[in-house]
Amino acid sequence: MKKLFAVLLSLLLLCACGAQSPAPTAVKATPWPPPTPIPDPVTAATDFDRYALNVYPGEGLNVVGADEHWPDVVDAIFARRESLDTLPADKALLCAQTFINYHLMGTLVQEAAVQNDVLTITYRYDADEHSQLVTRLVDTVEGLLQTVMPEGSNRLEQMILCYQVACQQSEYDIDAPITNAFGLLLFRTGICHGWAELYSQLLLQCGIDSIRVQGETLDGQEHGWVVAQIGENWYHFDPMWDNPDQGRDLFYFALSDQARAMRGGGVKLPVTGTLDPFPPMQVPACNDDSFTQRFEVGMDFVVDVESHQLIYALRVDNSMQMMSTES
Repeated sequence: MKKLFAVLLSLLLLCACGAQSPAPTAVKATPWPPPTPIPDPVTAATDFDRYALNVYPGEGLNVVGADEHWPDVVDAIFARRESLDTLPADKALLCAQTFINYHLMGTLVQEAAVQNDVLTITYRYDADEHSQLVTRLVDTVEGLLQTVMPEGSNRLEQMILCYQVACQQSEYDIDAPITNAFGLLLFRTGICHGWAELYSQLLLQCGIDSIRVQGETLDGQEHGWVVAQIGENWYHFDPMWDNPDQGRDLFYFALSDQARAMRGGGVKLPVTGTLDPFPPMQVPACNDDSFTQRFEVGMDFVVDVESHQLIYALRVDNSMQMMSTES
């Protein structure tokens, strides 16, 4: 109880300082497969999983028949091997291309190809730089996991904490040399797709599947964000619009289709998953507005894992609200 009172007091002080109020502002595809149910983690996990992959929720590389070769290709890239002749070349190439497109470390690889039935890999950095970047990125992610997976936390708490961490990682820069999650973590600049990838990758490290989507704003600009499931319902998550420059906290967390279509410049619906070179998949309908209604005016918040409460203050009047994070 003392801890909860202290959290409430600190949040009240934070709100008293004042904050910016937010301004509210087709491809035919097959249905997205339902994700494999994942039990809520109850213990802290801080080790980086180099094999984690989220191409199709709940299925991963099984859909392309190359899953058994995935660990060997990942290990080869981490070790900066330039050729791999012990695996079937076609499946090894598919794994390498998937690594480039979907793995957090994909930027390390310049190109993968097959020559004389042998997978060859070209890298962006020399051996020393490659090793240093791998170590630096693993250390960075493991440090973040200590924040987003505290002992005793559940799935919803981890989704909120991953979102908060992803929002705070960088500044928007359309001219950033590397605009994906790799660039956000190491160079602190990026664009919408980088924030979406980073949030998706952090969720993945927590064992939570998500869909990275690419949509179009009402004025015709490309935009990327994330769709994921809470309980039985699907929601939109857009960390770029909740970065500290915007001062919105959870304004774009767990939105319905209708809310997502209106906020952040608006987007055209429906949207599809960014799954090249795989077939496009229709994003599930997001019909629940319960989170949208709670967070629509913006807020400052604290996640209290011990009491399983999200404690937040509405910016419109600094009133304190509490929401259980237990399903």
